[in-house]
Amino acid sequence: MDSAAVKLLVDEWLSFDTDPETRTEIQKLWDAGDVNELQKILGHRIAFGTAGLRGPMRAGYACMNNLIVKQTSQGICAYILKVFPDVKEKGVVIGFDARYHSHTFARIAASVFIHKKIPVYLFPSICATPHVPFTVRKQDACAGIMVTASHNPKQDNGYKVYWRNSAQIIPPIDANIHESILQNLKPWECQENDVDSSPLIIDAGKICWDDYREKIVAVLSKKRRFGTSIPPFPIVYTAMHGVGYRFVKEAFSAFGLSDLIPVEEQVEPDPEFPTAPFPNPEEKGTLNLAMKKADKIGIPIIAATDPDSDRFTFAEYNKEKKQWRQFTGDEIGTIFAYRQLTDWKEEHPGGDVSKIAIVNSAVSSQFINVMGAAEGFQTAQTLTGFKWIGNKMLDYEASGVQAVMGYEEAIGYCLGSGIIVDKDGISAASVLGELAAILYSQNKTLEKYLNDIYARYGTTVSNNSYLYCYSPPTITKIFDRIRASGKGKDGGQPDTYIRFFTNTATGEKWEVKHVRDLHTGYDSSTSDKRALLPSSSSSEMLTYYFTNGAVLTIRTSGTEPKVKYYSELTGKDGAECRRELQALVKAVVEECLQPEINGLKPPLG
Repeated sequence: MDSAAVKLLVDEWLSFDTDPETRTEIQKLWDAGDVNELQKILGHRIAFGTAGLRGPMRAGYACMNNLIVKQTSQGICAYILKVFPDVKEKGVVIGFDARYHSHTFARIAASVFIHKKIPVYLFPSICATPHVPFTVRKQDACAGIMVTASHNPKQDNGYKVYWRNSAQIIPPIDANIHESILQNLKPWECQENDVDSSPLIIDAGKICWDDYREKIVAVLSKKRRFGTSIPPFPIVYTAMHGVGYRFVKEAFSAFGLSDLIPVEEQVEPDPEFPTAPFPNPEEKGTLNLAMKKADKIGIPIIAATDPDSDRFTFAEYNKEKKQWRQFTGDEIGTIFAYRQLTDWKEEHPGGDVSKIAIVNSAVSSQFINVMGAAEGFQTAQTLTGFKWIGNKMLDYEASGVQAVMGYEEAIGYCLGSGIIVDKDGISAASVLGELAAILYSQNKTLEKYLNDIYARYGTTVSNNSYLYCYSPPTITKIFDRIRASGKGKDGGQPDTYIRFFTNTATGEKWEVKHVRDLHTGYDSSTSDKRALLPSSSSSEMLTYYFTNGAVLTIRTSGTEPKVKYYSELTGKDGAECRRELQALVKAVVEECLQPEINGLKPPLG
């Protein structure tokens, strides 16, 4: 792009943008002659997809800023007016987290909708992400918008969209919205401060917060449903500098649980994330302050939600080993699944278990399928992301099957039916707190609870991690090589995917039974070689199924610069399964990803 073309983009930006801060940023870059940087931030548009928007906060079409939020809201507003004739009666819901600019972005979005005479249920202060889909469902609103970048670093922000069914949007809605945005780029005649005096602004907090809390108690509390006695049992909790403390504390009180013991350094919302530069509870070291607090006062359980409180994790102290164990996303999913199953059986003595279902993603554990086969409940696995899980749960509801749980291994859990069909860290924390209180009153631990489940159905071990890759061309090169890596090897397999992996250190060799590639839509296990799950050429997701029963998936992240891998193996001897799976993962990562050659970086910590 030459200087003249960049100048046209600069002039267009300055004609659209009314924010002095971002106007000045663009003007200074032009005055300095920094054409390359201007091309970088103006030369392409931040992509709108099923995850909405997410990116760094700065000037330019490629970033998150006031103009992008306004243009995006205009596109969504225009599309909603087209597909929902009753939107001026039903309205939309808008919430925001505690990140920099989140409140402003939410107000700008609201100003766009009221400009078109659409009522807006606007939260008056920071809320948790689950509150938005709950309010959409409760009010039968036409859409919901949550301004959040979830657990991304502090420089990022995002814009997540829920549809009228209260689930995150899926194709082709995302593509239709994208086209509508491009058709509505010129800013409409509305301002952020229009929301201050408009009668179309409705306080979403008054509608949501009390009813949400009552709903999760009614659906999930053992004390409410069965009269179960819940003994005192304090838990240390960290909000990761996010919005969670108020809402998790109120939920614990409603469940009749002991007061939370907060990690003071992380309990208040802080967009700087001073003690957690990567505020994802999955990241190594993020729970260290909570563990330190719990050690000091002798508390064996710590719980955490991510900054927008839709994800949840916990750790437990093992007295014998004198160490903390942070449970994996799949282990927590297994605990919740068994709890949901047994609660349903208690509530429906002699009931038809085939009338309930549990949904998880294709990169989550297959153990749910093992449980389902043994107990008779239905299971389904979807593409990665809660947009697919939530919509599948709604499909079950429509068919008369109660979806009692959905989950993904990335510590996202939806417990109970009729609340929301999205991740909810608040309800997950409450259910875990209640379960821990009951177990410890019986001199049991959560680790014992999990091991009892494995003893009942079989032991499943997983080995999941990721590598950072900041170069999209490198990712393309990696996966192109993977698809061609079997060509000329192992008898010249016609599909060109490698059929054997060898661990160079141990000499062990594993045979691939079949392979599924959701980038190309190929599946070697089907008669027509077409994958049963939807495929997408815009993302990478490849799964190897091995003859020893192991399953390993490699995929790219839709929101972070990561190549992720997920693996699991089921067997009678847990220790041997862990050893073999670790050796297998090492072989596949070295052969497929070639971290040193491709400059891939391991997780921090």
